[in-house]
Amino acid sequence: MSTSSKNYNQLSQDLLEAIKNKKATKKFTDQLATVPKEELNAALKTDKEKLAFWINIYNSYIILILLDNPELYEDRNAFFKKEQVKTVGEMLSFDKIEHGIIRSSNRKTYII
Repeated sequence: MSTSSKNYNQLSQDLLEAIKNKKATKKFTDQLATVPKEELNAALKTDKEKLAFWINIYNSYIILILLDNPELYEDRNAFFKKEQVKTVGEMLSFDKIEHGIIRSSNRKTYII
C-alpha cells in the first residue's frame, strides 16, 4: 500500500470500534506504534483529518489504559502527564496529545 493510500483515520476508527465491541486491539495498537511521523503527515492532508485521527487516538488509549489499570486515574495529574501512548514511534502523554496536538492552533505543521 502506498503512503498516500493508507487511511490512518480508518485505522484509528477501527481501534475505537474494536474497543467498543470488546474485540482484540493489539493489531491496531501495533500498527499505530510504528507509523512513521512523515508517513502520517503525508496521509493526513487536512486539519479535519488530523483532528479526527488524534481525537480517536486520545479516546482509544484512555479507554485501553484505564480498562487495564483503573487505579491510574486516581492521580489524574500524573495520569495525563505520563508518556504512555505509543504512536508514531514515540511515547506521548495525554497532555501532549490534547494540548500540543488537538488544541494546537497550528496543526498544519504537525504535532510532535
